[in-house]
Amino acid sequence: MGSWCATCGISRMPIREGQEVKGLLIAKKNDQTGSSCYTDDWWKPIGLPIDVKYADYGNFELVNPDDSNAARLLEYLKDNVIPMEQGDNEYHDLPVVPSEFTWEKVNDIIHEERLILKGYGETKQYVAWFPIHPIVYEALVKPYYAWGIQDDEYLRTIESSMENIRDAFGYTESDTDTKIKDSVEDKSKDDEVSAMLKHMSVQNNIDKVFGSFSGMENFIAEDDEDSIRVGAESIHMRASMSLLRIPFSPVTGLGGQSDVEDYATHQALCEAITKQGQFYINYYKELWGEDENEI
Repeated sequence: MGSWCATCGISRMPIREGQEVKGLLIAKKNDQTGSSCYTDDWWKPIGLPIDVKYADYGNFELVNPDDSNAARLLEYLKDNVIPMEQGDNEYHDLPVVPSEFTWEKVNDIIHEERLILKGYGETKQYVAWFPIHPIVYEALVKPYYAWGIQDDEYLRTIESSMENIRDAFGYTESDTDTKIKDSVEDKSKDDEVSAMLKHMSVQNNIDKVFGSFSGMENFIAEDDEDSIRVGAESIHMRASMSLLRIPFSPVTGLGGQSDVEDYATHQALCEAITKQGQFYINYYKELWGEDENEI
């Protein structure tokens, strides 16, 4: 069987062997329906985007083995994956042993569709890659207006989103927290209860920042500025995906090789989108009486 190109989850452009991309893991949601309102209605992102390199045959390798964001994601997978024994086919039914996880093994397991996370009750969440070309990723993490209101008060930049995340870690014990601690009979567990209350507070605050990106407190470290920045980029990426009406989902195109025809087809599509987009930008600016030079 020959090699093949991967596919960018946003642009659908081919990803050739050796190309570095932003790699995001996504997990299938078991309550999905045929319709979708939000970007994560069908599949939800896990963790933060990490830098990976396409290694052919659907495989991705870490660019930086010391990536702290990748390390936290790996620990999360270890804690939440469903272990499995070796299957009948020794080449494809790979064993899933969390204690032996490395990124190389995780990638092999994803490739064979055997990386499944625990869901609610008996449900299972299959995991897949959602790679994004760097130039596309950079276009997605631009500043945006929260709530769609074009007012400086609602303008969100990477820096302001980073500040929102830092603020989310600012835990202050509330009256309710104090009452909970006082109600605990075994006072030797005070430290444990305090840690739990702080985690719940951070979780709640992070959810307010990320919207439906629940669980992000597992992947952002208060003392890791890189994770805070990538977390902010994730907020902006999702906002752009919402405007583009692009949901998280496994990519198609596996098994294909890219050539001139592939890129020429993408170029023709982009030209058509640009033409249509410019028409409506001019239409609404004229309708609202705005200066066409304003962005």
